[in-house]
Amino acid sequence: MFRQWRLCRPGSSREITRSKAASNREQIRSMKVENDYKLSSPEDVDGFWKFCEELDPEKPAGHFLQSLGLQLVGPSDILAGKQKTQENSTGPNVNLHWRFYYDPPEFQTITTGDNKTQYHMGYFRDSTDELPAYRTTKMKQRDKKVVTKVIRGAGLAVPVDKNHVGYTELPETHADIKRICKTIVEAAREEERLKAFVPIQEMMTFVQFANDERDYCSGLELGMELFCCGSHYFHKVAGQHLPLAYNLLQRNLQKLLRIISQTEVKRT
Repeated sequence: MFRQWRLCRPGSSREITRSKAASNREQIRSMKVENDYKLSSPEDVDGFWKFCEELDPEKPAGHFLQSLGLQLVGPSDILAGKQKTQENSTGPNVNLHWRFYYDPPEFQTITTGDNKTQYHMGYFRDSTDELPAYRTTKMKQRDKKVVTKVIRGAGLAVPVDKNHVGYTELPETHADIKRICKTIVEAAREEERLKAFVPIQEMMTFVQFANDERDYCSGLELGMELFCCGSHYFHKVAGQHLPLAYNLLQRNLQKLLRIISQTEVKRT
């Protein structure tokens, strides 16, 4: 018994080997999340998953269902091994995995709640090659760059220089754009819909002038408003303005383009 205890005591070679093996497994899991999503994964994704595994080894993703009504999804599905590449398959489509109908391309779902209300939480990245702005210090830094409060209050953060070059307000407010979109979607006849589209066309012209003045966020704002509206009537316009804005703002164009195109296909 004594010799057996010595072999397994903390700090022994066997314990260290086990610890290294566990650490290697965790690193592999984290790398898989990043490789599948093609996004930098915050440390707390794997850290919180380990915490949930300790609390509930059998069903770590559902541990908080009873107490908080929340289920871990997205990256947690990969950590749990739920999304395994099938034979003759390119693997799971993480661009659409737990992507809700009105989610902007920059959003990544990590928890879901009530299916009826479609309540869900996740990470928001201004650029897909950045970590999410969820830490207090980083959020404060981001708040200083927010120029307009669209996307459910998260706002759009873009660089604006001392001469205020970078963003010009659209001629229509957020509430006005929502009203215009509603009118277009609910139009009974095509001629009514075309008439209701006039303010959108005017804003498209406005964005062209804004881009010439290097106010690139104006196009991003218009594209995001229309994309998050969700209707197929706005796919073409959003599909024009968002890629151009991402490119002008030097954001990860290819990743965001895949999300946009696949989301629009899924919506139709």
